[in-house]
Order: sequence, then structure tokens, then C-alpha cells
Amino acid sequence: MRRRGASLLFAAATAAALSPPNRSARKAPLRQATTTISGGVLRAYDSLLKRRPLPTKMASSGAASALGDALAQTIVGNTYDPRRTLVFAAIGVFYFAPLLHLWYKALHKLEKSGVSSGRFTRRQVIFLQLLMNQSIGAMCANGGFFYAYAAFDRWLPGGGNAPIIETASRAFQRKFWRIMKANWVVWPLPSFVNLALVPLDYRVLFMNCFAVVWKCVLSLLTRGGLAA
Repeated sequence: MRRRGASLLFAAATAAALSPPNRSARKAPLRQATTTISGGVLRAYDSLLKRRPLPTKMASSGAASALGDALAQTIVGNTYDPRRTLVFAAIGVFYFAPLLHLWYKALHKLEKSGVSSGRFTRRQVIFLQLLMNQSIGAMCANGGFFYAYAAFDRWLPGGGNAPIIETASRAFQRKFWRIMKANWVVWPLPSFVNLALVPLDYRVLFMNCFAVVWKCVLSLLTRGGLAA
């Protein structure tokens, strides 16, 4: 009886030793660690967003703009220009982030007043917000981009003496509608999801996730500078 028990124990131990490792068990600690880290990052961002909403949005927008330009320069394959990335980062921090912060607040007020007054349904308000976002909002943001680019390109170290208004105006006349056509390809769906599902405080962050692609498009359309 003892021999039989020992044999069974030995067989079980041998089978366990020879069986392939449980990959899911090995992956579980890594998955748990990844979840913990990502959850911690989101909690930290949420805390910063509540205490300092605009500076937090400025930081995330600057990072998205810099990453988008770096990606565009990688696609083109020319020698990497760190100053150009710095210009895009400055545009993200000091132009796009404050503009979007105020714009989404205005759209949110429109939503609250329209729904609470009973003049519009929730669906009607979202459609109106999307229409305004892809017309007035997009035209103002993309039109102002040329002037922000010209300003930071001149103000940052290594800039030339080109007149800001004149340089930006010439680029606006040549490239504005090309950028708007690209805008209407990239932004309608993310904008709809953002307005319909994302809370107000996270709308700039959500758009910054897609802004990496958009800043890459802007960088490609303005490669070589505004005069190109």
C-alpha cells in the first residue's frame, strides 16, 4: 500500500515537472503590475487635473505635439531637427491647450443650457456641438496655428527675423484649406466620441491621444517651415 502510494506520488511529481509551464500564471504578475502602474498614472493625472486643470492639459498637449512632430520627422527620414520639435511642443503648450480648454468649456455650457431649458434633446446638442467643433472651432484652431507657428519659430533660440504676421498670412493662404480637408478626414469621429461619451475634464486629454496623429499631419504639411 505504501509502495503504491509512493508510486502515485512520484508519478504526480514527474508529470508536474515534465508538463509545460503555465504561461497564464507567468503572465499574471506582469499583467497585474501593468494594471497597477497604469492605474497609478491615471490616478496621479486625475489628481493633478483637479488641482491644476490648465497646466496639466498644457503638459499633455505639449507632449502630444512633440511626439507628433518627432513621428513626422521619422516618416520623412531626413536629419532630425530637435528645434522643430521644440516649436511644436511650444505650440501645444501655449496655444492648443488653452484654446481647447476654453473651447470645451464653452461647448459644455451650451450643452447644459440647451438640455436643461428643454429646447434641445441630448442628441440634438451633441450634433450641434459636433457641427460647431468641425466648422468654427476647427477653422479658428487651424487658422491660428500658422500664426502660433510663425511666432514660436521666431521667438525660440535660433529663430530668424522673418515678420510673424506676413509669414503666417502667406502660409495661411497657401495651406489653410489643405489642412482643413485633412482635419475633416481625421477629426469627426474622435470629436463625436469625445463630445458624446467623455467627461468635460478629460476631453482635452482624450483629444491629445488622437492629436499625436494630427500633429504628425500638421508637421508633414508644414515641413521645411511655413515658407516651404
